[in-house]
Amino acid sequence: MLVVGSFQITTELEQVLALLENAGIGRDRIMAVPMDIDETNDALAPIQSRDRRAGGFEMGMACATALSVVGTSRGFIWPWGPIICGISSAIIGFGIGLLLHVIISKARGGRPRKPARLPEVTVLIRCQPDSVESIRRLLWQHQALSVGVVHQQPNEDGSTS
Repeated sequence: MLVVGSFQITTELEQVLALLENAGIGRDRIMAVPMDIDETNDALAPIQSRDRRAGGFEMGMACATALSVVGTSRGFIWPWGPIICGISSAIIGFGIGLLLHVIISKARGGRPRKPARLPEVTVLIRCQPDSVESIRRLLWQHQALSVGVVHQQPNEDGSTS
């Protein structure tokens, strides 16, 4: 039997390979194949444009939080009080953060930053039919992206290829 799993390159991959070796599956029965990433693929374009708008909101909220803390603290001294000063500081902070995001985006030329994608590794494990389920469970427990099983057919001479 052949069990196939795909992983991103993380410590989980290293851990599952070590656990497979400790379970009695030799290195000669395990093959890890690193996969290449197609950098020219534009399938992520809708995700990138959404992230650009979300980035402006996130920067605005971060500045709003920071300035509202300062405004509320100073509001205990100023005549308008901490509530009005905190709310007005938050509104001003959100505007400053949004403005900063627009300025930074224009300075970068308007091109969105590509999200970092980790390369994937496909792991092939040759095992006995009685250990397939335990290996599949082990792969799923360690964040496999996908797991499949190939049932090998015997050759004419009775051996499996």
